[in-house]
Amino acid sequence: MGASTVFLCGVVLIHLFASQTDAQRPRSPWKTLSGDAPRVISRGGFSGLFPDSSLDAYIFALQTSVADAVLWCDVQLTKDGAGICFPDLNMSNASIIEVVYPKGQKTYPVNGVPTQGWFTVDFSLKDLNKVYLIRGLLSRSDRFDGNEYTISTVQTVNKELKPLGFWLNVQHDAFYAQHNLSMSTFLISASKTVSIGYLSSPEVNFFTKIAGRFGRNGPKFVFRFLEKEQFEPTTNRTYGSILSNLTFVKNFASGILVPKSYVLPLDDKQYLLPSTSLVHDAQKAGLEVFVSGFANNVDIAHDYSYDPVSEYLSFMDNGNFSVDGVLSDFPITASASIECFSHLGRNAIKQGIDFLVISKNGASGDYPGCTDLAYDKAIKDGADVIDCSVQMSSDGDAPRVISRGGFSGLFPDSSIDAYNFAMLTSVEDVVLWCDLQLTKDGAGICFPDLTLSNASNIEFVYPRGQNSYLVNGIPTMGWFTIDFSLRALTNVSLIRGILSRSDRFDGNGYTISTVQTVNKELKPQGLWLNVQHEAFYAQHTLSMTTFLTTASKTINIDFISSPEVNFFKKIAGRFGRNGPSFIFRFLEKEQFEPTTNRTYGSILSNLTFVKNFASGILVPKSYVLPLDDKQYLLPSTSLVHDAQKAGLEVFVSGFANDVDIAHDYSYDPVSEYLSFMDNGNFSVDGVLSDFPITASASIECFSHLGRNAIKQGSK
Repeated sequence: MGASTVFLCGVVLIHLFASQTDAQRPRSPWKTLSGDAPRVISRGGFSGLFPDSSLDAYIFALQTSVADAVLWCDVQLTKDGAGICFPDLNMSNASIIEVVYPKGQKTYPVNGVPTQGWFTVDFSLKDLNKVYLIRGLLSRSDRFDGNEYTISTVQTVNKELKPLGFWLNVQHDAFYAQHNLSMSTFLISASKTVSIGYLSSPEVNFFTKIAGRFGRNGPKFVFRFLEKEQFEPTTNRTYGSILSNLTFVKNFASGILVPKSYVLPLDDKQYLLPSTSLVHDAQKAGLEVFVSGFANNVDIAHDYSYDPVSEYLSFMDNGNFSVDGVLSDFPITASASIECFSHLGRNAIKQGIDFLVISKNGASGDYPGCTDLAYDKAIKDGADVIDCSVQMSSDGDAPRVISRGGFSGLFPDSSIDAYNFAMLTSVEDVVLWCDLQLTKDGAGICFPDLTLSNASNIEFVYPRGQNSYLVNGIPTMGWFTIDFSLRALTNVSLIRGILSRSDRFDGNGYTISTVQTVNKELKPQGLWLNVQHEAFYAQHTLSMTTFLTTASKTINIDFISSPEVNFFKKIAGRFGRNGPSFIFRFLEKEQFEPTTNRTYGSILSNLTFVKNFASGILVPKSYVLPLDDKQYLLPSTSLVHDAQKAGLEVFVSGFANDVDIAHDYSYDPVSEYLSFMDNGNFSVDGVLSDFPITASASIECFSHLGRNAIKQGSK
């Protein structure tokens, strides 16, 4: 199931792009050395999903990438001189060799460093017949570890796949020479039957050996730079030193392969520093520039909002320079960046399509949720409606993007900057989401929860303000909004609510915003108020209904949501015919709805009941596309069809680029959005996201490819 689903994503994102994009929008010239699009180089095939260098990894890379994708093979030599594709000369990390040969461990100096492991030089090609490939990174899925993928020779990969581009990387030529194995001899012999497009190595002397050995139509030579402080083993110079003399490199290579930090360095907080001049300098010297280190599931700069497409574009299509190629574990994402998202321009995302983007608590992925900045950011990100959680495409239109607390994946949830940034970087009609809470004096504020301790510094401002209350029957300790007046909260600052996110903006002093402030400061096209705990506020003599009906006289509220049935009974008929849409929010199926004592799973089985008081439903992703225990997609449910047939819009929550998603999506959030927005079978009516820029980008892709492009398949 997983593999077939991933393949579908590949078809969706790639094979139709090449035939659609050129016809539907003009392309600017690429700023590469050749003027052509950057090359997509698949490291070990689709190694982000399959075991590195397995035939299926290579096959899948070709099936889901641009037509001229290059296959990368790390060449290692066996005891008998065979050339195999394997990610390292030490085989213990990405194979089961320790199990097959438990006594095969040796210690050798590698670039002068004593290294223990199972080395290719100690095994013949025949010895490796039953050594199967497995994932090299434990953080990745083990789904294919039991498939018994065998180790392939360079010749086998070439014969079986016939790639248009084949890149051989020689990482340790000197090591093999020390063991009387000649990489040069192997390569020259192999080149008689294998079309080698590129040869790379981090060793200068390797290029001296092979210079002039392949003729005029031989492979391009690419010098690979390692970290700047490391020493190049054959000259004893640091790579940083060699970098300062590109004319020297040009003597033996036509290109360079560098880590991402050589082009776009980061500070110690994982934020981007100004770009270096390397790409300009190298291309001016006649050298192509290839960049390594792209992997969707590896930490990237916070500036990219955990969206790998944004990272690729910053190297390929930034208006200043373009690298000549990218080395990626996930070639599908690199391919989509080139074929779908490049040359759109910074304002393209706002060019009139019908998706409605809802910003949860403003741009709360970037700013503290419900702060003025979070809301303002969400509007500028393009949120159609600002959703503020209040604490006390069935109609044929495109799906709506709801910005949860603004750009809450980057800024503190519900901060004004979060909302503002959501509006700056999203589609024009983005919706801002506000989790509405009530203060002691009845003010309505935007904050992600009725307890303030998780996403603010209230514990430091009021160290003795902790209290215990029953919340849905559960004793809960915390700093509750009902214990503080609006004035008392003026000195409380918003901070990130999820510790794994950047603390870059925690010290910015973002204040808590009222619903009225968000509306006045940002003037969003759409505002969504979420009322998570109406019953709790009622128990403490605070009326959410009174607040909402009063606020609606001066604020245009587009959506009101709640997981409590009785709340909708209270507000029924209070807003008139042009009032907000009522959305019933489903929590996990086994949880009990607090006012009816029925599980949400039970309520789900009676959508006609929900239709009596709501015009739509908001559900977790698993209600639509469930996962198995390995985090792979199961078949979709019929919920979207059933709900839309009953006249209910279907909104889906839980979208966040930095949260684990199904392996089928190859750690690419755009693929996930597309699977909910338009997968050929159904389309949800909206998505609730901490990163509205990514949801908006997914929509923008469709605005240029056409609504039916995704259904056309590949040839």
